Amino acid sequence: MYIPPLELVGSEPVLTPRESEHFATVSTRLRPVSGCRVIASSGCHRYGYWNEQYLFDGRADTGWCTPSRTRSQSEFLEISTGCQTPIQRIRMLSRAINPEAGFPKRMQVRSAKAEGEWQAPVTLQSSQLTSTCWHEWSLPGLHAPYLRLDFFDVARRQEGKYFLQFMALELLTEVIDVD
Repeated sequence: MYIPPLELVGSEPVLTPRESEHFATVSTRLRPVSGCRVIASSGCHRYGYWNEQYLFDGRADTGWCTPSRTRSQSEFLEISTGCQTPIQRIRMLSRAINPEAGFPKRMQVRSAKAEGEWQAPVTLQSSQLTSTCWHEWSLPGLHAPYLRLDFFDVARRQEGKYFLQFMALELLTEVIDVD
Protein backbone atom coordinates (compact mmCIF):
# COMPACT_ATOMS: atom_id res chain seq x y z
CA MET A 1 0.00 0.00 0.00
CA TYR A 2 1.30 3.42 -0.94
CA ILE A 3 1.72 5.76 2.03
CA PRO A 4 2.17 9.40 1.04
CA PRO A 5 5.02 11.36 2.61
CA LEU A 6 4.17 13.36 5.70
CA GLU A 7 4.19 17.14 5.69
CA LEU A 8 7.12 18.23 7.82
CA VAL A 9 6.95 21.16 10.21
CA GLY A 10 10.42 21.51 11.62
CA SER A 11 11.37 17.90 12.30
CA GLU A 12 7.86 16.80 13.29
CA PRO A 13 5.54 14.91 10.94
CA VAL A 14 2.08 16.52 10.88
CA LEU A 15 -1.01 14.44 10.14
CA THR A 16 -4.33 16.12 9.50
CA PRO A 17 -7.39 13.84 9.84
CA ARG A 18 -7.62 13.60 6.05
CA GLU A 19 -3.94 12.71 5.61
CA SER A 20 -4.06 10.20 8.44
CA GLU A 21 -6.64 8.17 6.50
CA HIS A 22 -3.74 7.01 4.30
CA PHE A 23 -2.33 5.12 7.28
CA ALA A 24 -5.20 2.63 7.29
CA THR A 25 -3.83 -0.83 7.93
CA VAL A 26 -4.05 -3.66 5.42
CA SER A 27 -6.57 -5.27 7.75
CA THR A 28 -9.21 -2.77 8.80
CA ARG A 29 -10.05 -4.86 11.83
CA LEU A 30 -8.95 -2.88 14.86
CA ARG A 31 -9.67 -3.34 18.55
CA PRO A 32 -9.17 -1.10 21.57
CA VAL A 33 -6.11 -1.91 23.66
CA SER A 34 -7.32 -3.11 27.06
CA GLY A 35 -5.51 -2.43 30.32
CA CYS A 36 -4.38 1.12 29.52
CA ARG A 37 -3.78 3.39 32.49
CA VAL A 38 -2.60 6.96 32.95
CA ILE A 39 0.70 7.08 34.86
CA ALA A 40 1.19 10.89 34.80
CA SER A 41 -0.76 13.98 33.76
CA SER A 42 -0.68 17.76 33.90
CA GLY A 43 -3.46 17.69 36.49
CA CYS A 44 -7.12 16.91 36.89
CA HIS A 45 -10.22 18.27 38.58
CA ARG A 46 -11.15 15.81 41.32
CA TYR A 47 -14.90 15.65 41.02
CA GLY A 48 -16.75 12.34 40.96
CA TYR A 49 -16.78 12.23 37.17
CA TRP A 50 -13.28 13.64 36.39
CA ASN A 51 -10.30 11.34 36.75
CA GLU A 52 -7.59 10.44 34.22
CA GLN A 53 -8.30 6.72 34.63
CA TYR A 54 -11.94 7.29 33.60
CA LEU A 55 -10.77 7.89 30.03
CA PHE A 56 -10.58 4.12 29.59
CA ASP A 57 -13.78 3.08 31.42
CA GLY A 58 -15.99 3.04 28.30
CA ARG A 59 -18.48 5.54 29.75
CA ALA A 60 -19.45 8.83 28.08
CA ASP A 61 -20.37 10.55 31.38
CA THR A 62 -16.90 10.38 32.95
CA GLY A 63 -13.58 11.68 31.63
CA TRP A 64 -10.58 13.95 32.14
CA CYS A 65 -10.57 17.69 32.74
CA THR A 66 -7.63 19.85 33.73
CA PRO A 67 -8.23 22.58 36.30
CA SER A 68 -9.28 25.94 34.80
CA ARG A 69 -6.18 27.94 33.98
CA THR A 70 -5.50 31.58 33.14
CA ARG A 71 -1.85 31.02 32.11
CA SER A 72 -0.97 28.50 29.43
CA GLN A 73 1.06 25.51 30.54
CA SER A 74 2.05 22.11 29.20
CA GLU A 75 -1.00 19.82 29.18
CA PHE A 76 -0.25 16.13 28.82
CA LEU A 77 -1.11 12.51 29.59
CA GLU A 78 1.44 9.71 29.93
CA ILE A 79 -0.10 6.29 29.37
CA SER A 80 1.04 2.75 30.01
CA THR A 81 -0.57 0.64 27.29
CA GLY A 82 0.45 -2.66 28.83
CA CYS A 83 1.30 -4.05 25.39
CA GLN A 84 3.94 -4.07 22.67
CA THR A 85 1.53 -4.21 19.72
CA PRO A 86 1.58 -1.21 17.38
CA ILE A 87 -0.94 1.52 18.11
CA GLN A 88 -2.62 2.21 14.75
CA ARG A 89 -5.30 4.71 15.71
CA ILE A 90 -6.37 7.12 18.46
CA ARG A 91 -9.98 8.04 19.20
CA MET A 92 -11.15 10.79 21.60
CA LEU A 93 -14.73 11.58 22.60
CA SER A 94 -15.39 15.31 23.00
CA ARG A 95 -17.75 16.64 25.66
CA ALA A 96 -21.25 17.98 25.02
CA ILE A 97 -20.41 21.67 25.48
CA ASN A 98 -19.25 24.51 23.28
CA PRO A 99 -17.37 22.63 20.53
CA GLU A 100 -14.36 24.94 20.75
CA ALA A 101 -14.03 25.05 24.54
CA GLY A 102 -11.97 22.37 26.14
CA PHE A 103 -10.83 20.30 23.15
CA PRO A 104 -7.31 20.50 21.67
CA LYS A 105 -6.82 21.69 18.12
CA ARG A 106 -3.42 19.99 17.97
CA MET A 107 -1.67 17.19 19.83
CA GLN A 108 1.63 15.37 19.70
CA VAL A 109 1.96 11.64 20.29
CA ARG A 110 5.27 10.17 21.44
CA SER A 111 6.10 6.56 22.18
CA ALA A 112 8.70 5.06 24.53
CA LYS A 113 10.04 1.57 25.09
CA ALA A 114 10.95 2.54 28.65
CA GLU A 115 9.18 5.09 30.81
CA GLY A 116 10.47 8.61 30.06
CA GLU A 117 12.54 7.72 26.95
CA TRP A 118 10.28 9.53 24.47
CA GLN A 119 10.78 9.24 20.71
CA ALA A 120 10.20 12.01 18.15
CA PRO A 121 6.58 13.17 18.11
CA VAL A 122 3.87 12.71 15.52
CA THR A 123 1.67 15.82 15.40
CA LEU A 124 -2.08 15.42 14.86
CA GLN A 125 -4.45 18.24 13.90
CA SER A 126 -8.17 18.57 14.62
CA SER A 127 -9.94 19.93 11.56
CA GLN A 128 -13.57 20.44 12.60
CA LEU A 129 -14.43 20.77 16.28
CA THR A 130 -17.76 19.22 17.12
CA SER A 131 -19.12 18.47 20.57
CA THR A 132 -20.14 14.97 21.63
CA CYS A 133 -18.51 13.05 18.83
CA TRP A 134 -15.54 10.77 18.32
CA HIS A 135 -12.45 12.39 16.83
CA GLU A 136 -10.15 9.86 15.20
CA TRP A 137 -6.62 9.87 13.84
CA SER A 138 -4.57 7.10 12.25
CA LEU A 139 -0.96 6.63 13.34
CA PRO A 140 2.03 5.09 11.58
CA GLY A 141 2.08 2.12 14.02
CA LEU A 142 3.76 3.23 17.24
CA HIS A 143 5.41 0.18 18.86
CA ALA A 144 5.85 0.88 22.55
CA PRO A 145 4.32 0.17 25.92
CA TYR A 146 4.26 3.90 26.80
CA LEU A 147 2.63 6.84 25.05
CA ARG A 148 2.71 10.54 25.85
CA LEU A 149 0.03 12.86 24.50
CA ASP A 150 0.82 16.59 24.58
CA PHE A 151 -2.09 18.94 23.88
CA PHE A 152 -1.94 22.40 22.29
CA ASP A 153 -4.21 25.21 21.11
CA VAL A 154 -7.11 24.74 23.51
CA ALA A 155 -9.62 27.57 23.04
CA ARG A 156 -10.14 30.01 25.89
CA ARG A 157 -13.51 30.82 27.38
CA GLN A 158 -14.86 34.39 27.29
CA GLU A 159 -13.45 35.15 30.75
CA GLY A 160 -9.93 34.27 29.53
CA LYS A 161 -9.60 30.85 31.19
CA TYR A 162 -9.16 27.50 29.52
CA PHE A 163 -9.51 23.90 30.53
CA LEU A 164 -8.82 20.75 28.55
CA GLN A 165 -11.45 18.05 28.71
CA PHE A 166 -12.68 15.00 26.88
CA MET A 167 -14.74 12.02 27.92
CA ALA A 168 -13.03 8.92 26.51
CA LEU A 169 -9.80 7.82 24.90
CA GLU A 170 -9.25 4.69 22.84
CA LEU A 171 -5.93 3.38 21.56
CA LEU A 172 -6.54 0.90 18.76
CA THR A 173 -4.37 -1.93 17.53
CA GLU A 174 -4.79 -4.41 14.70
CA VAL A 175 -6.63 -7.64 15.41
CA ILE A 176 -4.25 -10.55 14.97
CA ASP A 177 -5.97 -13.75 13.88
CA VAL A 178 -4.55 -16.93 15.36
CA ASP A 179 -5.21 -19.99 13.19
